[in-house]
Amino acid sequence: MLPQNNNFSAVGRTKRAEVDIENLPVHVMQDDLDEINDPASAKIKENEIKFTQPVFRAENLTSVQKSSPFFAANIQQQQTEKAPALPEAQETAPKKSFFSFFKKTDAQGRADAENRSIKAAEKKKEAEMKAESERIRKEEEARMAEEKRRMEERRRIKETQIFEEKKRREEEREIAEQKRIMDEKIAREEMAAQKKEEEQRLAQEKEAEEKRQADRERIAEEKIAKEKEILKEKELEMSKNGNNGSKKDGSSKKLPSLLFFVIFLAVFFAGGYYYWLTKSSSQKEGAVVFEESEEESGVEGNINEKPGQEIVLEPEFSTDRPNYMTLSGTDQDSVKSDLLKYANLLKEGGIEGPVEFIPVDENNEPVIFRNFAGSFNLALPQSIMAELTDDFSIFIQNVSEKPILGLAIETKPVNALKSSLLSAEKDLIVWLSPIFMDAVYSAPSNPVFETNIYKNTKIRYFNIISAEVLTLDYAILEGKTAKLIISTTKSGIENIIDYEKSQPDATVDPSESLD
Repeated sequence: MLPQNNNFSAVGRTKRAEVDIENLPVHVMQDDLDEINDPASAKIKENEIKFTQPVFRAENLTSVQKSSPFFAANIQQQQTEKAPALPEAQETAPKKSFFSFFKKTDAQGRADAENRSIKAAEKKKEAEMKAESERIRKEEEARMAEEKRRMEERRRIKETQIFEEKKRREEEREIAEQKRIMDEKIAREEMAAQKKEEEQRLAQEKEAEEKRQADRERIAEEKIAKEKEILKEKELEMSKNGNNGSKKDGSSKKLPSLLFFVIFLAVFFAGGYYYWLTKSSSQKEGAVVFEESEEESGVEGNINEKPGQEIVLEPEFSTDRPNYMTLSGTDQDSVKSDLLKYANLLKEGGIEGPVEFIPVDENNEPVIFRNFAGSFNLALPQSIMAELTDDFSIFIQNVSEKPILGLAIETKPVNALKSSLLSAEKDLIVWLSPIFMDAVYSAPSNPVFETNIYKNTKIRYFNIISAEVLTLDYAILEGKTAKLIISTTKSGIENIIDYEKSQPDATVDPSESLD
């Protein structure tokens, strides 16, 4: 058996064997050595020992094969030696060697060991790759699980936020609904209280009017009775002082005529009085003002003492107390038409104003400010309307070709109203544009109001065109009854302030509206 060479390496089943000659046994003959190391003789005996020497090329070897000493020596031998020609080798018949069997067996075993080592390395590498792939797969699964957990957490947080937001909105809606119900309840209670006060006021006015009417009837009856007594005394005196019977006959004939005249005068007086009452209650063409004498009512002052003269009652508008204005419709055009009609009546009567009017409907019922604002398209916000009462009056002045309108609206405590008006000044011109009537102007985009002091009253104003052509002025009069005054010229609001302060029931604080 041949000893193993430490430099022996084999890949595959047919490899060249290198034998250490120095370590061979002594009984190995030279021919055996030649057979071992001679490739040509090995090629000739290929059919007997099934062994061939391959020719290895460096470009066909793996990194493992290149590192083997066997392949390195083989490559070096190919580079330094020429392979013997095959025909020359075939001339000499190879000899059988005793070591051929051992050479084949040992080389094949080493090749198998090398193959097993390579396969083991490949399996190890495959196992490592498989382990790496498994590790990557597990990491990916862990990452996906973490991402899924995070998504689930985000979804849960989002659902919680949506639920809380929905709950908050429901609570806000519930609070708003409760507030709205409370506001409506308070508004109904206030309206009921105002209606009750209005009914009481109307009842008192009616009672006072009935009392005045009874007094007038009593005075009229007393006057008629007094005139009858005077006539009787005159008749008696004439009958006593008569000189002849013819005069007496004449006096007796005149007595029925005098009685008829007295009766006619009484009927005419009663008819005139009834006409005055009807005209005063309807107030369709302004208040009928009667000149009062020092002793009796206005009806008596308009009666001429001369018998047979007609009683003439001339209606006119009062400039020192309110008049009534009948509004025939509930839309903006109808209200505007009625305002222009009364302005023309003032102009025809030569009255410049200001003249105060209390609006009533066709049933002679007072028009509340909330309804008037809706009909006339005064778009005041709720924050301002809530601070105003239902009582108001309209002022008309004829100091130019076009009438100047003004409003005086009774207010609640004025602190909230002042702040609401100040914060809404930039929109007041648009909201109150209907009171400008047919004025042609360009609405400012961002008006800045200024302050003026008139008789200790602070006036906030903005000149749309000029102070006496078109402005928007407003002021708050404080006192027994606080009022919001609005006008469209400087002189217009000053005249309304003078009028309000001249009223008998006006108790205006000298420091009003200055804070």
